[in-house]
Amino acid sequence: MSQSPDFPNFANLIEACLFQAETQPDQIAFTFLVDGELEEQNLSYSDLDRQARAVAARLQSVGRRGDRVLLFFAPGLEYVVGFYACQYAGMIAVPAYPPDLMRLDRTFNRLQVILQDCQAQVILGTTKSHAEARPFLPNGEDLALVPVDPWADWTALPWSHPDLTGDDLALLQYTSGSTSTPRGVQVSQGNLIYQVREAYRWAGEHFLGVSWLPLYHDLGLVGGVVCPVYSGRRVILMSPLSFMQRPMRWLEAISRYRATTSGGPNFAYDLCVRKFRPQESPNLDLGDWRFAVNGAEPIRPETLESFTRTFEPFGFRYSTWCPSYGLAEATLGVSGVNPNNPDEPVVVKSFDGAALEQNHAQLADESSKGVRTLVSCGKTLVDTEAAIVDPHSHTLCPADGVGEIWVRSPSVSRGYWQRPEENQITFNAYLADSAARPFLRTGDLGFFHDGGLYITGRLKDLIILQGRNIYPNDIEQSLPAIHAAFAPHGSAAFAIDQDEQEQLVVVQEVLRPGKLDLDSLAQDVRGMLLREHQVWLFALAFIKGGTLPKTSSGKVQRFEARRKYLAGELSVLHQWTWDPRGSLGPLLNGPLPPAPAIQDWIVTHLAQHYKLDAEQIDVHQSIRSYVMDSITLMALALELETWLGRAISPLVIFDAPSIAELSRRLADPAAASVTAPICGQPAPPRIDDMTEAELDKALEGFLEPSP
Repeated sequence: MSQSPDFPNFANLIEACLFQAETQPDQIAFTFLVDGELEEQNLSYSDLDRQARAVAARLQSVGRRGDRVLLFFAPGLEYVVGFYACQYAGMIAVPAYPPDLMRLDRTFNRLQVILQDCQAQVILGTTKSHAEARPFLPNGEDLALVPVDPWADWTALPWSHPDLTGDDLALLQYTSGSTSTPRGVQVSQGNLIYQVREAYRWAGEHFLGVSWLPLYHDLGLVGGVVCPVYSGRRVILMSPLSFMQRPMRWLEAISRYRATTSGGPNFAYDLCVRKFRPQESPNLDLGDWRFAVNGAEPIRPETLESFTRTFEPFGFRYSTWCPSYGLAEATLGVSGVNPNNPDEPVVVKSFDGAALEQNHAQLADESSKGVRTLVSCGKTLVDTEAAIVDPHSHTLCPADGVGEIWVRSPSVSRGYWQRPEENQITFNAYLADSAARPFLRTGDLGFFHDGGLYITGRLKDLIILQGRNIYPNDIEQSLPAIHAAFAPHGSAAFAIDQDEQEQLVVVQEVLRPGKLDLDSLAQDVRGMLLREHQVWLFALAFIKGGTLPKTSSGKVQRFEARRKYLAGELSVLHQWTWDPRGSLGPLLNGPLPPAPAIQDWIVTHLAQHYKLDAEQIDVHQSIRSYVMDSITLMALALELETWLGRAISPLVIFDAPSIAELSRRLADPAAASVTAPICGQPAPPRIDDMTEAELDKALEGFLEPSP
């Protein structure tokens, strides 16, 4: 790695702290905005060194090198001091949720899981947080509760320099638990130094940060607590609650302090656009912002465009975007777009959706039947290697192939705490035809195109319907457009096993549901999924706003949502489930035609629609050989409803192995699958009597979302 003469070369975080305290003792290292706006608390580098050293001396008096220390703080400078005190003591910091008296169950349940897993010897917090935590601590007598508040009283205690190496553990970063029980990622001093060195290589002397991100989350911890000390620059912190209460506080702080570096998940930028009122921030100036990091969840091109369009008049530039990809198991970052490098612009490309479903990345063209527009997460960091691998055969995917992302990097941690079997699978993966150094299996799906890394979804979250790969985030991102009452980032799509095959279930938070027609909204959701994704919905649950399971960083916990759905534990406002037989009796207006008559009807209508001779329709072929788009499929279903006097599921039509078998099933009340009426409107005229415009109008109520 090429380095400039002044490129910092610290071996561990203690070296960085001591260097900054010696060379610029009065430089402000951290500023915490108590009210999210003007009320400041400041911590200089000499203050940080003095306080961390004193608390470390206290920790060394009650514990030993390598002990796990749970950090249990509300957002603030105490958290920063506590983290560095652990480093000074040679102990392992374990960031945890801050105390939240409004959500005691969630806060302390997670606390107990972490305590049990890491076997912490010390809980470091404030006097107040200790008082709140004490009643909920198991085996409290075995834990030392060390408060940070009276650090000045410990300055007389002897401090022993732990002489850390790059291999010593700095922290256990507990994963957010989006798909499983939280696991402690073992992050070493060397892992952290590599990450912040790369950040310094990008931003260098220009670093001046603003962060509202949780300090117990990897992005908030590395970007908001570790990077400033390595670079010797300043960062302005605020509580995540301050941001959520008024998102513009984030951008106003960037403007006020002339910050160059800041970032967050995609939803944070969306929130700023929705909540922005120009008259409330008349002096906003984002002209010094050079690195707008966007990561930690799927990056939406619409977000990049809408945020730029909204804040361009205030100095924000599209070239400021830094789309990135990373994960806690790799400490933080794997790849990213460097706005400081004009040769690495932000790249957004449209790919053929059908090809992606077959694990191949192909640029979309006029013939594409589905399009997915994706944002490149840039090139991998220096000394980082990413491979696209078939998750089953463990062989490299071909060029532009979609597979699991495997990573080798100095930032890849040594594994999960006390989980040797999982570590063997996740952190010690080898290619089938290579015995070279092992890879980290990320569990994320993606591909390389023109040197850029694109993320398509999570391997464990992938839904496979009739051989197609369905990415739940695609479905979730399309739901808010249906109705303003659908909470953004408030949906979860997942699969359940039903009748020996996977079926799609969607859970959606609904805001202010009092006067809404939830039956109609459910119908709109079903129509949108057929029209835009060509998938049939098995079940839909509308739930109360704010009740969808999420991680501490705001990621949807699909696994937990699925568990709660199956256990009946969701706060359901309204539920729709496809019942193939429950509605048969009331919908049947007369005796069913025999199978040959139904078969003749289908053949005649397919022939008329496609302008073919009836003899050219092979009844031993699936109807999928003729009907390949949802519009035609829905039209056929509507006509069959009219003729049979009953509602017919499009899935039944599409799923039958042949036209002959479909006819037999529709003629047999015991075997035929029906559902609630597909469309609440009167039955349309016959398809062969309709113009294209009339067909579009007839289907409008079902296929178009509500305004």
